[in-house]
Amino acid sequence: QANQQHLVVIANSADGLPVADPDYGSSNPFVRVKYDGTVEQSPVIMASLTPIWNHMFYLPVRFTDPVIYKDQAYKKNIFPEEMRSKGFLELEIWHWDGVPTEFLGSFRLDLVKTRYGQPV
Repeated sequence: QANQQHLVVIANSADGLPVADPDYGSSNPFVRVKYDGTVEQSPVIMASLTPIWNHMFYLPVRFTDPVIYKDQAYKKNIFPEEMRSKGFLELEIWHWDGVPTEFLGSFRLDLVKTRYGQPV
């Protein structure tokens, strides 16, 4: 779609991850990103507690009214509320052992605060 917008998230790396596979003293971490009903995941980095993914996620940003793309007043006044309704961007790190087996950590980011710099 010509008017479709994407939130681009880059998962570079992590360090200090816990050991999920004690037999090998490491983990097989991957990143799972959640936003506005979309879930994507990175490739698994095998046997690492300091993985480097350098993985780019393209998450569709869906608006209830396509006018938001064209009308600046609408964008200025309604866009912050629209973003608030979508919730947080969530990043989770999991250990892979044939299936996602162990939760290693997470981070939640309020995009309204990063975009507008004001309390919710």
